[in-house]
Amino acid sequence: MPEPVVFRRSILRAAAATAAGAGLCGLLAQYIGLFPLQYQAMARAGCVCVCGGIALLALVSWLCVARERVIVGDGALTIRRLLRTTTLRWESVAELVAPPGLYTDVPLVLVRLGRPRGLLARLRQPGVALPGHWVGHARLVREIVARAPHAAVNGRLRAWLADPRRVPPSHRIPALALLACAAGLTAAALAAALSAGVVTAGWGVVTASLALSCGLAGHSLGREWRPKSALVISYTALALGLFLFYAPAMAYGRSSWVLLLLAACLGWAAATFLTCLPGRPRATRVAVTYGMALGVSVGLAWHVGVREPVAVLATEPLRLGDGALAWSPDARRIGVHAADEAGDRAYLVLDLPSLDTHRLPVRDLAEQLYLPNGRHALCLTCRFYRNPDRSLGSARTLWAWDAATEGAPRVVSVPARLRVASEGLVTPDGSRAVFLGLNEARRRWEVLFVQLADGVVTRLASPFNFSRFGKVRWAPDGGLVLSEKAESIEGRPARIALWYLAPGAAVPQPFYEARSEDIWDRYSPDGRWALIALFRGGKLWENYVLVDLRTRESRVVEFPGRPLPHKLEWSPDGAALAYATRVGSSAIVTCCETATGASRTVAAEVAGELGALALSNGGCFAALALRDARATRVCVVELGTGRAAFLRRPLLFPAPIEPKWSPAGHTLAVTCYENPYPPDRTVRLRFYDFARGW
Repeated sequence: MPEPVVFRRSILRAAAATAAGAGLCGLLAQYIGLFPLQYQAMARAGCVCVCGGIALLALVSWLCVARERVIVGDGALTIRRLLRTTTLRWESVAELVAPPGLYTDVPLVLVRLGRPRGLLARLRQPGVALPGHWVGHARLVREIVARAPHAAVNGRLRAWLADPRRVPPSHRIPALALLACAAGLTAAALAAALSAGVVTAGWGVVTASLALSCGLAGHSLGREWRPKSALVISYTALALGLFLFYAPAMAYGRSSWVLLLLAACLGWAAATFLTCLPGRPRATRVAVTYGMALGVSVGLAWHVGVREPVAVLATEPLRLGDGALAWSPDARRIGVHAADEAGDRAYLVLDLPSLDTHRLPVRDLAEQLYLPNGRHALCLTCRFYRNPDRSLGSARTLWAWDAATEGAPRVVSVPARLRVASEGLVTPDGSRAVFLGLNEARRRWEVLFVQLADGVVTRLASPFNFSRFGKVRWAPDGGLVLSEKAESIEGRPARIALWYLAPGAAVPQPFYEARSEDIWDRYSPDGRWALIALFRGGKLWENYVLVDLRTRESRVVEFPGRPLPHKLEWSPDGAALAYATRVGSSAIVTCCETATGASRTVAAEVAGELGALALSNGGCFAALALRDARATRVCVVELGTGRAAFLRRPLLFPAPIEPKWSPAGHTLAVTCYENPYPPDRTVRLRFYDFARGW
């Protein structure tokens, strides 16, 4: 009498499932941290439920390993399960059936003799099923066939017994077709993502859905070589990981991670298709295939969609405050208003390229930061208070900082009410600043000078009343340019007048005056030019006037396409003006030289709604912000050749500060969110060096 043969559950399979479950729980814990703070509690509750279910399944699998057995005896088949034991005598077996399905290990159903009684018995499978979960499942099937020679055997089981490693064409063709479709659609998704700069949610859903079908159809390929089914299932897991990772990654602006994961899906799908072709491949060949496929796909995605075209320097995450970026004239320092972890706000001055940070703590509300030279900084803050008549008043404070002393900024003794210009604030050598201050005793505005080296404030001795002026600026020749502006009231047109105060003089003289229904004026960053738009009402305007503040001459300028005034942007050195318009599928960038009046037009084939425009020194480069429904991308156009390059990292959220070129060189500062959600909203400053082109 032959000895009974005992078959057990696979310990290795249970251990692998437990390890995979533990890894999945760890990934879920990290997944929670990617959610915004207000949604983390709900995500944590769902994660606890999922991890509890995984732990329960792992416990049940180990109990099955310890308890469940299949005993093939001479007289009967005994199946000892976790909760019950089934015994089936061989003479009661009428048929041995391999059910239809795509399985690696063919399951076996032992059909009993006799007609099942009752409705539930007829609906239920009339026999005992043995799925392919047992160690040595192929031997188990052969032992059962040998112990029940009288039982009928269906065609699928007979074919499997004849050649267990044969994959029927009805199984292989759908699996290969689905893998080919998955690779093709993933390639299309990657091409669309590289073109648009961001992976859309629709492609992620399609990739994950098709991967599930591949996992179901490709399971039977493991008959030919067991790692084939594992590789197909690995592709399914990778695509599902892309689907689950998409939402939190895009919510935090990690679009490059999603792009690389999509490229990995493409490489894995292509390599899996080649591996699953008929035949048993060598392990070294499979490893080389996957290495080459992943290297090509991920490398292509990195080179085209992630790697920036120029050198990039990025700061640590900053909690951005109020105001904008402030460059020093030599581009060796940049300043921004930010807060620390405790919420204390201060101005930060960063040295480039070392990114060493100087913290300038100031009180009150930040209004403006000026870096007049490579050494000093002027900080303007505002404080609100309530007057005795319960009206709201405001007072300004001017702070001065010297990098050589490395101390805290000191308060400059100036009046509480100031009129400070953003352009032409300091002399060309960066030694003195000028602005208007209200003398409360005399009830009139005066011209004040500040020596940046020691912070000494002096007043211009003059019998002239400067209260009529809104701003004062340094002229290129060392004099002062004062601007006077009056709004239109009750039919009286608006008026603008520019006055010049020569060095050593006490009374200014007017040199330009204009009247119109509405007037818009803007000054170049170097203080050399003034651009004045004269409106006659509605959306139309009479003309643009460009005033040279050095020679005090003016001329009418024409801009092709008649741009609106707020669309015009100065270069940091004041040498050019530029604006962008949309004509069909092209963005037309027009650059006008202020000295000669010459203009040149460059067309760039870029898609998206035109946003902010920034012009570099001399009009060499123009940075365009292009918005669409998915993200905002920054495109840099070389105006001399018309070449265009996109910054690889898209702005998935509106940037708090528009891109800004440095006053010296060709460095573009771009602000992008690191964490866009309150209360820990942070940004990074990224500096792109276009001095050598790309």
